[in-house]
Amino acid sequence: MSSPARIEAVTLRVNPGPLEDPLLRYGAVAGALAAACALWAASGEAASVGMQAFLLCASGVMGLTALRIGHPRRQKTVGALELSDDGLTIEHGDTRTEVPWSSVVRWSVHPSREGDGEELRLRCNDGRAWGITLPHDEALAAVRDAMRRALSRRALTIPLRGGVDTSGLTALVVMLSVAAPMPLADTVMRTGGVLAGLLAWAAGFALAARLVMEVCVSRVTVGGDGVAMQRNGCERFVPWSLVADVDWNEFGVLVRLVDGEEVQLPLLSHAMVRDVRDGSVARAVRLRDALYDRLRAELDAWRVREASDDVEASLLDRRGRSLEDWRASTRALLAHVSGYRSVRLDPCLAARVIEDPAAPLERRVAAVWALRAHDRPRACTRVRVALEAAACEPVREALGLAARDDLDEVALDRALEAAGRG
Repeated sequence: MSSPARIEAVTLRVNPGPLEDPLLRYGAVAGALAAACALWAASGEAASVGMQAFLLCASGVMGLTALRIGHPRRQKTVGALELSDDGLTIEHGDTRTEVPWSSVVRWSVHPSREGDGEELRLRCNDGRAWGITLPHDEALAAVRDAMRRALSRRALTIPLRGGVDTSGLTALVVMLSVAAPMPLADTVMRTGGVLAGLLAWAAGFALAARLVMEVCVSRVTVGGDGVAMQRNGCERFVPWSLVADVDWNEFGVLVRLVDGEEVQLPLLSHAMVRDVRDGSVARAVRLRDALYDRLRAELDAWRVREASDDVEASLLDRRGRSLEDWRASTRALLAHVSGYRSVRLDPCLAARVIEDPAAPLERRVAAVWALRAHDRPRACTRVRVALEAAACEPVREALGLAARDDLDEVALDRALEAAGRG
């Protein structure tokens, strides 16, 4: 989308999260007080039966108050939308709210309650939710296209077979995660009571379950810079420069590297292949096809980007300079962009380099510095888009540190090593 598209006369329903709405914060406090009064009354620590009854009544009143306050408030206003590749700008009254595509965690389309069109519902990672009734089908199509393009730029993560469901070692770890918190829970129960013991066991089990998910679940992440595979707590990143081709077989997707190695990404087991009538097989086949299509699309796009090199972008190369000299020189590239013969680097080119996974990492870091000195909000937006598309964690860390101007040689070397190894 070259320029923002504007949609007028949309109906907005906003449900801000507890951090944005003071009433919802009061509701959360009332709910916490209600829970505390109920626990105090149930523990038997109250001085008398009358005090227990009072605590229970107070708990009920505050609980009802919390439910009444915490009920989603739907404020209906009429405003306008602006769609761009970076996000969605909502105008209602004198307020302009920017909703980056990276903050949208869930979106869906439903018939409007008033029956006057389709309502787009967005939920953001800050807890805020939006209901947007669009005036016509063209507006709905424009929003859907913008959302699909934004989602296609994000890295795709898919769980693989051979993890929790098929590993005997994983089953042992799960049993240990259930049993490990029991001694702590028993100790707490002897001193603090049954409820405290149960809470201690629940906390220990949650930590153990998190460890199981991180260590024992296999998954693959496909980004614009390459493929990251996590197995048994270890991660392997393969940049697109080392990938020769991708193919699929009956069990999953096969990634062939330039050195002849074949990396199998399984999504179906032998039992699933034999029992083709199982409904989970159809879901696994759809995941396999989606993974193959995404791998093929990213590999082809990387080859196209690699073939097209811009001479002007070479101004961002380090060329043996120290980190401080390199940073200072790149900042000066966009320091004066208005005078005759003073434009040495196009800001649009710097923005494209930041998002280009095929560009050398040092050049992308320098583009972040250059654009940050010229237009910090635009640089932060481009870095956010680049982080969504990256699969290599050290590369994500280096770009994020460059955007905050905190990048050092250690983080840069770690990212360069990770981006160049197979």
